[in-house]
Amino acid sequence: MEQAVSSRQAWQHLGNARGVAALVVFLAHVVQVHWLRYNGLGSLEHTVSSALSTYAVVAFFVLSGFLVTHSLESNVRRNGRLRLDQYAASRLARIYPPLVLAIVLCVVIFKSMQVFSLPGVDLPLGFDGDAYRAREVVHLDPRELRSALLMVTGLFELNGPLWSLYIEVKLYVLLGLWFALAARRLSAIVYGALFAICLYKSMQTSPGFLHHASFWLTGACAYYLWGRPADASRARGLYLLALACVAAVLLRHGMDVEPVATGLARWLLLDLPLAWAMAWLLFARRLDLPFGGKIEHCSYSLYLMHFPLLLLSEALLTRFGQPQAGVVFWVSVMSMLAAAILASAGGWLERRKCWFEARLLAAFSYSQRMVCRCS
Repeated sequence: MEQAVSSRQAWQHLGNARGVAALVVFLAHVVQVHWLRYNGLGSLEHTVSSALSTYAVVAFFVLSGFLVTHSLESNVRRNGRLRLDQYAASRLARIYPPLVLAIVLCVVIFKSMQVFSLPGVDLPLGFDGDAYRAREVVHLDPRELRSALLMVTGLFELNGPLWSLYIEVKLYVLLGLWFALAARRLSAIVYGALFAICLYKSMQTSPGFLHHASFWLTGACAYYLWGRPADASRARGLYLLALACVAAVLLRHGMDVEPVATGLARWLLLDLPLAWAMAWLLFARRLDLPFGGKIEHCSYSLYLMHFPLLLLSEALLTRFGQPQAGVVFWVSVMSMLAAAILASAGGWLERRKCWFEARLLAAFSYSQRMVCRCS
């Protein structure tokens, strides 16, 4: 128990970094949804907001890779072997409660726009003469709800930031299978086959998967470089996996199968080095960013729920307001307040992760007993 407490204290500053990254993405989207109407794409505000949001997401991937690797290594140390049921319960308890709340929010907002005939469903969002519109119209196919709940794809028009969550969850699954495969059990062939299938489906359903996996694996490798000592064979295996990911990006780009969205040169010479620089600052130097601790416990909810609220506020502005800067300013302020309130509700769920995790473990145990009885 003392080891777990000291581990949490050692990496407590990472919650601040996650909070700052969530806040940066949120503010960048406020600019893009409400303020780019004046100067459009290519303007200074577009360039700055896009760069900040892009690299804040890179920071999310680096942090996630480090913390999930830490979770898996702690799982092995605590149990003497990898307990996949505990790992799955931990991840599901972290992800699903705020995600379900965000999906419900998307449905409520879309239905409200339909019922009250707000722009964004039949009429375009924004005013005539706007230089940029974040969305013209949005749609909601019921099939998207199923695929979003399964964390495969969907709801991008209503909630664009979900794309990164889908990639991150697939990486959770792949790293868990990689650890199980590294255990060299008799079932290694099964885990290897599952790993290959999941990797193939991940690349198929998430464009740019390998590109963002390289950032996530940067964080995972950083755990072995600057985190706690761990099994040397697993560390070497993960280094090889990260190198294989980089090689696969280069190969697929060369074959024009999956061109890197930002360009190969930028990814190789700027994005990946910046990811490693972030890892060095956060994990080796343990940089403690200010202010992020204020929203640490609701940063995930803020990331998931702010975008549909911004679209709703843009629909209300289009219907009842005018494109004057003063009006847009107050709409921006009100949408930020609404997002903060809903993120706080999601934060309440985030803080009850241990409760959800315990219930999931009990359900897994009960299911296992039922299977044993039936067999």
